[in-house]
Amino acid sequence: MRSNLALQDDENDPLPFHAGKLVTLWDMIQFLLQHFIFAWVNFDELYQKYQMAVEGTGAAAKSGSLLQPDDINEAIRVVDRIKSACKNAHLELSLGLIYNLEVQLNNEICTPQIVFVLMKGAREAIINEAGEKLFAFIPAKQAEFFEQEDLFGADIGRAFPSAKPEIKTAGNCLASELYTAAVFHLMRTVNIGLRAFARSLGIEKICGKTLEYCGDSSIIKKLEEAISEKMKAVSGIRDEKWEIENAFYRRLLLDLQFFKDVDRDPIAHARKTFTENGALDVFSHVRDFMIRLASGGIVETT
Repeated sequence: MRSNLALQDDENDPLPFHAGKLVTLWDMIQFLLQHFIFAWVNFDELYQKYQMAVEGTGAAAKSGSLLQPDDINEAIRVVDRIKSACKNAHLELSLGLIYNLEVQLNNEICTPQIVFVLMKGAREAIINEAGEKLFAFIPAKQAEFFEQEDLFGADIGRAFPSAKPEIKTAGNCLASELYTAAVFHLMRTVNIGLRAFARSLGIEKICGKTLEYCGDSSIIKKLEEAISEKMKAVSGIRDEKWEIENAFYRRLLLDLQFFKDVDRDPIAHARKTFTENGALDVFSHVRDFMIRLASGGIVETT
């Protein structure tokens, strides 16, 4: 998979540490090698040096003695590297403790004991905070669904603008293997298409309720009745226009039958779950249905 580092919002950010961005395993390895591991190793080695000094197992300065200029310069270089690494990794708490350490190293009164205590706190914070950074794995075959603005194509986004977030969320659910949730959002997309389809046939209300307050099953039933009446009205005219229109509505009737079988209500009430294959089947049907509507000039109206 191609690296996404070139696509991130902040070019100075080695990894996009926010939701909705894919990074490859190679990106992660490069980040660790270039921006963290070496800085951490140097910091940990310096920490162990001061630990030995303070605990009396090394040959460093005696208790209460001040650090020598060479020791301070070495520590400043090491701390500057780990500070940069923590900044790149968005370890905010650790950065605060490292800043305190940095200030102390520039203080006239700086002893091995003080440096050790501050380094110990910063070291523990880095370990704990890095352990809280969680990353979800998305298999390459499912990455095509993740964070796609026009998963059904740009034309569908223009024809049904309110369906765009539903389609995008459905794609994210598929990428995350949340198959029943994906179908839930796909059927919300269908509802938007059904209402647009109904309005194209002059249906504005069903049983006194506006379409926004009607369930899918009632809209589908009304659509089936309207299509049947429409086809009967022109059944005596068997020209090319009739053939095209007949094929168009017959295919939409098959779509409606499929959606009746899926029915969003059981999904919402935990009476139905979907596997990967089932969810992908619904995905294909919903995508084709929305494309069919748009190609037939049926679009969402406000």
